[in-house]
Amino acid sequence: MTFIFKLWKAFLCPLRLNWIFFIAFGLLIAGNATLVPVRFPHGGWYYYWGPALEGLARSMVLSYLVTAVVNFCGSPRWLKMLLCLIAALVFTVTTYMILELGRTFSPDVILLLVETTSTESGEFLRQYLGTPHTLWYLLMFIAIMAFIVFAERRQSLLSEKLKAKTWRKYTCVGLFVFVMAAGVYKIAETVVLVRASMKRDVDRANLMGILNLGLRDWAVCGQYSDTMTNLCLSAVFLRELGESTRRWEELQKEIVATYKPEVRPDSLSVVFVLGESHSKIHSSLYAYPLPTNLQMEKEKERGNLFLFQDVVTPYCSTTEAIKNLLSLNSVGDGESWQYSACFPLVFKLSGFNVQLWDNQNDLFNVGRKAGWDIDIANFMAADVMKKKCYDFISPHPCRYDGEFIEGYLKDYSTRSASNFSFIHLYGQHIMASSRFPQTPEWLYFKSADVDKARKKTPGLTETMKADIASYDNATRYNDHQLARIIDFYRDSVAAVLYCPDHGDDIYDSGLVMGRRHIETTTPALAKALYEVPFFIWCSDSYKARYPEIVENIQSAVDKPFMTDNIAHILFHLANMTGSNYYMASRDALSDQYSCPPRIINRKDDYDAVMAGDGVR
Repeated sequence: MTFIFKLWKAFLCPLRLNWIFFIAFGLLIAGNATLVPVRFPHGGWYYYWGPALEGLARSMVLSYLVTAVVNFCGSPRWLKMLLCLIAALVFTVTTYMILELGRTFSPDVILLLVETTSTESGEFLRQYLGTPHTLWYLLMFIAIMAFIVFAERRQSLLSEKLKAKTWRKYTCVGLFVFVMAAGVYKIAETVVLVRASMKRDVDRANLMGILNLGLRDWAVCGQYSDTMTNLCLSAVFLRELGESTRRWEELQKEIVATYKPEVRPDSLSVVFVLGESHSKIHSSLYAYPLPTNLQMEKEKERGNLFLFQDVVTPYCSTTEAIKNLLSLNSVGDGESWQYSACFPLVFKLSGFNVQLWDNQNDLFNVGRKAGWDIDIANFMAADVMKKKCYDFISPHPCRYDGEFIEGYLKDYSTRSASNFSFIHLYGQHIMASSRFPQTPEWLYFKSADVDKARKKTPGLTETMKADIASYDNATRYNDHQLARIIDFYRDSVAAVLYCPDHGDDIYDSGLVMGRRHIETTTPALAKALYEVPFFIWCSDSYKARYPEIVENIQSAVDKPFMTDNIAHILFHLANMTGSNYYMASRDALSDQYSCPPRIINRKDDYDAVMAGDGVR
C-alpha cells in the first residue's frame, strides 16, 4: 500500500507546480477538438462531441508527458512560456484554417504542403494572410498568451481555492484520472493503426477502410479530433493510399501491355451517369409523393426508361463506392479493388472513345490530389488512366451541375463511332441548398409541400422541413440535368445508365440528417443510405438495333443487384459480352446471373438486414 501511495504521489508530482501549464498546453494542442463546443454547441455526439472529447483526452495525455519533462527540468517559467507560445501558434493556425478555409490538418492539407512551390506559397500568403481580417487572429493569439501568463502568476492563489474544499480537490483528481485513462486507451487505438501500417499489411489491416468507414468516418469526424491525431492518421492514410494505388496502377499497366481486343466494338454510345447522394426514398420514380423526378417519369411512360427496383450500393462513401464501382471486383465475393481491372480502361482497349466528365474533382489542377476527395482523385486521375484510358477529361468543375452539363453538351465531340462517357455529377451532395440555383424556378418545393409528403414523421421542425425541401429541390434539379443528357442522345444509337454512389438520410430514419457509419446497420438506415435509384434509358434507335438486349433489360428490373458489379451491365449494353473481362454471372441482364451476397457497411448482409423488417 505504501508503494502504491508513493507511486500515486509521484504521478501527481508534475502537476503540483504546473497544473495551469498542463491544462493550457493540452487545450491548445487539441486544436479543433477544443473549438467543437463553441462551433457546435448543439451538435450530435457521433460527428462532433464524441471525436472532440476523444481528441481532448489524447491531448491531455500528451500534455501530461510534456508537463513531466518540464517538471524534471525544474519547472522554469521561460520553458513553459516557450512551449505555450508554440502551442498557441498551432492553435491559432488551426482556428484560422477551420473558420476561413473550412478544413484542418488532414491528408489533403499535407499534400498541398508537399506539392506547393515557393511561388504558390507566396501567393497563398498574400491572398489569405495579407488582409486586415487576419488581424483578429493575431489578437486572439496575443489574448491567449496574455491569459496564460496571467493564470501562471496566480497559480498559487488558484491552488489554495481548489484545496479549500475537499470535494473540489477530489473532483479534480477524479476527472484527471478519468481523462488520462480515456486518453491512453484512445492513443493505443492510434498506435495499433500506425503499427499495422508500418507492417505494410494493407489487406489484413484494411486501414483505408478503417480510416474511411470504421466505427466512425475519420475522413469526416477526424476533423473534429485533436491536431496531433489528425497529423498522425493523415500520414497513415497517405501511406496506405500510396501503397494500394501503386498496386492498382501496376495492374492497369500490365493490362494495357497484354490486352488483346476480343471483339470489334459496335457503333454506338454508352453513357454512365454517376449521381451523388441521391436517396431512393426521395425519388418520385419510386412513389415519393412529391414530383422530384418528373422528367424521368415521362421517359418511363414513353417506354425508353427501365427502372430497377432492388439495387443497393456497398458503401455510403463516395470514395469507396467509386473505387469498387469502376473496378471489376465483387465486394460480395470478398474481392479487393486494387487487384482488379478498371472497366473504363477495358472500354478504351476494346476500341471505344472514352471521356471523363467529373464535376467533383479538378483533375487538371497540379494539386488535384489535394481535394476533399483526395483518395478518389488519386484513383480516377492516376497517370496510367490519363495516358492510356481517357481521350478527353473535362475542364474544371462548375458550381452547379447545370453549368457543367452545358459544357458537356457544347464541348462533347465524337471522335470515333464507338463512345463511352463517364459523367460524375455533384447531385445532392452535402448542403443540398447549394447544389442548385436559388431562383424561383428551382425553389419549387416549400415547407408546406414537405408537410404533405411527410405526414408520418412527427417532430420535424421548420429548419428540418427547409432541409427536406432543399434536398427535394436538388433532386428535381438533378432530374432536369439527366433529361438534358438524354435529349442529347435521343436521336443516336445510345444507352444511358444512371445511379448514384450512395443514398442519404434526410430525416428518414429519425430526426437526423446526413450519412452515418455505425456499427449496426438498421433496416431504416439501410433503406436510406444503401438503397439507390437505378435505371437504364435506351434511345429508339438503340431499341431497334438491339431488341434482345432491351428484352434482357426488361426481364432484369426486379432482380436484386449491387452497384459494384455495374461494369458487366455496361459491357452488355455495349454488346461486349465476348470480352474476357465480362462475367455473365455478375450481369443482371444475363440469364446466367447469380447475385453475390450484397454486403453493405463492410460486414452486413443487406438482404439479412431487411428480411422481415416490414420497412420495405
